[in-house]
Amino acid sequence: MAWGSTMRFNQQFISSVIPEAQFHGSDVTDFTSVSIDSRTINKDELFVAINGIQADGHDFILEAIANGAVGLIINTSTEKTVLRKLTDTQLNNIFIIVVPDTSQAVLSLAKEWRSHFEIPVIGITGSLGKTTTKEMISNILRLSGIKYVASRGNQNTTLG
Repeated sequence: MAWGSTMRFNQQFISSVIPEAQFHGSDVTDFTSVSIDSRTINKDELFVAINGIQADGHDFILEAIANGAVGLIINTSTEKTVLRKLTDTQLNNIFIIVVPDTSQAVLSLAKEWRSHFEIPVIGITGSLGKTTTKEMISNILRLSGIKYVASRGNQNTTLG
């Protein structure tokens, strides 16, 4: 798909990638980006509740909504608990996508979304200097007048 085409991250797209996904609340609406951290989520972002080693993102659903999340992706195993925490107003104002595994869902959605674009990707690996190298490449591209997108900060995780 050419850059700038009218591909939409909507219920149809999500259902095609994750057929077992269930939807609650409002219709899937546009969002600016995706976050797994309720503390730093911004208005109109999608919050993905990841069950991590130190914390479970499902415990921070209300904080994510208060900070402006427009939608949630939650695990099937937490669906009833999460839905009971939400008011009718919250349910009417956000969309909720329920999937068997939020970590796998976000990876599958990202992989499928990315497959529709013919934009080159530069991947930087190694044990030292990845962020510095990324910043150097970003500066070279910027100074050369080449359009680019670079990750913010350090994204050295599977989900990053």
